[in-house]
Amino acid sequence: MQRTLSVGLIVVLVGCSAPQQQSPHLSEPPRAPSVFAYTTYIASRVKYEPEPIAELGVVRGGMTIAQIPGRFLRSGFVTDDGERVVARQYGGPDDGHLVVYDLRTGRSRTLSFAIPVYSTAYPGGGSTVVWWDRPNRLMRADLADEEPKPEMLRELSLPPLEPGVSDSDVYIAAERDGQLLVTRHERAHAPNGGPQSLYLISRDGRVRGYGVEVGTAGIWNASFSPDGKRIAYNGVRYPPPREPGGVSSCFHDPVGVLDLETGQTETTDVQGHPDDDTESYVRTLWWGLSGTLHASSAAVHCGPGGQRIGEKRFAEWTKDGDIWDKVGEEPVLESVELADGAKAVVLQSGDPADDDVGTLYYVTADGRRTQIAERVVDVVR
Repeated sequence: MQRTLSVGLIVVLVGCSAPQQQSPHLSEPPRAPSVFAYTTYIASRVKYEPEPIAELGVVRGGMTIAQIPGRFLRSGFVTDDGERVVARQYGGPDDGHLVVYDLRTGRSRTLSFAIPVYSTAYPGGGSTVVWWDRPNRLMRADLADEEPKPEMLRELSLPPLEPGVSDSDVYIAAERDGQLLVTRHERAHAPNGGPQSLYLISRDGRVRGYGVEVGTAGIWNASFSPDGKRIAYNGVRYPPPREPGGVSSCFHDPVGVLDLETGQTETTDVQGHPDDDTESYVRTLWWGLSGTLHASSAAVHCGPGGQRIGEKRFAEWTKDGDIWDKVGEEPVLESVELADGAKAVVLQSGDPADDDVGTLYYVTADGRRTQIAERVVDVVR
């Protein structure tokens, strides 16, 4: 979910003298510092030990302005009006409750109600959030209210399912300006959670189907392009078993780009064309401000019985046509362009047991780095 926040700066000049001619050599006024957020993750190392508390952090101009404890994983987003950071709690007594940080007042609060355990909240336009409630209700809450309350936004009617298939496995995958990309499992007892069908729900509730994504484990990392015309996602695919009746152990993680106007999907693999002995991963997928698609991807050798051989080292890649190009050698988990020309960059930690978390840096336009936090799992923007 890509959102870029900025704090506005207004300068008013008042004078009684005659207007002066502006020098053509005057530089543009500096851009206001960008604001973004992050979530961290700390895994319990001891059996039966309560899960440690991580945090939701908010950063302005390279300085952390808020640290809110909780268990958030990769659940954060910014409301469409750009005024609030929201993250869903996972586990513990606050499971399902939303934590809201108000960028105008600097205050945070935990909402009194919880969303369902199977659901995740998304922006719903303006100051609202939305989530899916089984079997067919789209719920909303307005965070501008003093005491936000859940209410039904509308009932949705997706196309009929095949006999014997439950319609309970419906998920919101992405949102933009009130439009929702929804996925639904289309087979009874589907192995590994796939395949799924894709549906776009407009602001007035109209539903358009885009067919079945043939991945065998559902789709991940779905997001709208900056112009709203495409959706990128990755979907895990297991190759056929090597022996009849066997189980596939190595998977590939191709990226799909769906053209919302034509309905056509282009599918490519970041790692080229990995063979059945190579397992490819896409950890994070995001759009740059100019519309370039980025991915954090890694590949490892996959031995007998699915044993992973070697280090899973991620790197940043960019898509150029139907080809992916590697960007440098740093172990990038995420690299987000900010409105002030800086970047929020997460570099993979050196601990093989924690290859999905990293250290967050604020990198200015001239390359200066400031370390913000460790054990970061997601950049919220």
